[in-house]
Amino acid sequence: MDPRHPDRQRVSPDYAAWQDIEVSEIQEPNQPSVFISYADGDKATAQGVCSTLEAAGVPCWIAPRNVPPGAEWAPAIAEAIPNAKVMVVVLSTHANESRHVKREVERAVTHGLVIIPFRIEDVALSASLEFYLTTVHRLDAFTPPLEEHLHRLAETVAAVLQT
Repeated sequence: MDPRHPDRQRVSPDYAAWQDIEVSEIQEPNQPSVFISYADGDKATAQGVCSTLEAAGVPCWIAPRNVPPGAEWAPAIAEAIPNAKVMVVVLSTHANESRHVKREVERAVTHGLVIIPFRIEDVALSASLEFYLTTVHRLDAFTPPLEEHLHRLAETVAAVLQT
């Protein structure tokens, strides 16, 4: 429950019915529940994550879509992260090498978001990501088909948002 809006749900009632999940809170309109962190090389997968979650009724924030035209990226991202409840980080070789993914994960940890690592490659974490994610259970998604893993991710995110 969001203490600022105790009468609102965080998961779409349509998604809850589809998953046969009881929902007692309504998501604040236009307030993304999930921030999607990814490296440029994983853009197609990140867009798949976003599409799957939003089709399940979970509003997402993803760059560049949610960065307002003319706005600076860094402040837009810095504002979006603490407003989310969950971060899905697409983990890959590209993410390991991305300074931006490392910064976004650090911000998510600092602001107390639930972080769901979505590992699309069987790759060890870089030292920086390992520091923040070593104790977080990952959802491995490197065996085909990706769609099955995306649906499991949607179920996982919905369950997290219920708590």
